[in-house]
Amino acid sequence: MSLPPYEIEIKFTTGTRARLSTKQGEEAKTKRAEFFVLVVSGYGTLKDALLKEYPTYTTEQQKKAIASAIEQRSRLVGCLHSKLADPPAPDEIEPDINGYWVKEAL
Repeated sequence: MSLPPYEIEIKFTTGTRARLSTKQGEEAKTKRAEFFVLVVSGYGTLKDALLKEYPTYTTEQQKKAIASAIEQRSRLVGCLHSKLADPPAPDEIEPDINGYWVKEAL
């Protein structure tokens, strides 16, 4: 027995919400439980800190530190298909003309 393929969209954000395009929203509805969004928050400060601390990214220790910094700022959001209902809960999903904003409350 094999697992179904999963799709993970990775979104970096400087604020408290991440942007999904209309196509990504439709993909979430189609794939249902096999669709996830990995949100990495604080992108601007994270990028600046990593560039200052690890400008070359060469050693294994540096790679592990970078992975740890990203992991600490990441959260995985699943079951978006149920949240993209008509209409979505405004404290979790905010639709706009070009897609959706996935909010931190989700």
